[in-house]
Amino acid sequence: MDRTIEDSKFQLPDLLELSDCSGDWSAYQEMVYQVFKEEFVLHIPKSDKPIQIRSIPVEHQKENTFWHLVSEDNQNNPGESNRTIDIERCKRIRWIKYLIEAKGSEHVVWWKNERRRQNGKKSTNIVISLLDFSYIVVLSDRRSYYLLLSAYPIRKDRKRDSLRQEYEQYLQSSQKVGCDTPKKD
Repeated sequence: MDRTIEDSKFQLPDLLELSDCSGDWSAYQEMVYQVFKEEFVLHIPKSDKPIQIRSIPVEHQKENTFWHLVSEDNQNNPGESNRTIDIERCKRIRWIKYLIEAKGSEHVVWWKNERRRQNGKKSTNIVISLLDFSYIVVLSDRRSYYLLLSAYPIRKDRKRDSLRQEYEQYLQSSQKVGCDTPKKD
């Protein structure tokens, strides 16, 4: 089992609060970006494959993946250019690397799922979750690397239940065919 974080020392990083910047939204956004840059541009998380990000398109001198990590779809007007900054995603920007590096420990669960990309092709994703399914990180499993797609808090119990069920189904199906199986807690 791949353990990159000692089990006895598992503690999520502190949240980044807007109050850390005296309520200055521009300074807060820059602080969140600096954490992203440090953890995903300058220093790549430890994993069984390299972690990459989408650098383009660049918007306001920041990478595409950054904007995707700190914003959510606008339900009334979907599309990449219509995403809305989400303070809860911003607060947890430090959690992403931490969960990636905790994959394989007893403090997170992970599973594979398949989704269709925007181009219609199937993509295998690695989903890494806290044990209570309250926060997930999604990586696209490419041949020689993982592409960081998204990370976000799960706010609705129904969605948490759905993720838990997807995880349990993955465990059952992977045991039947002898696939790479995450540790069941």
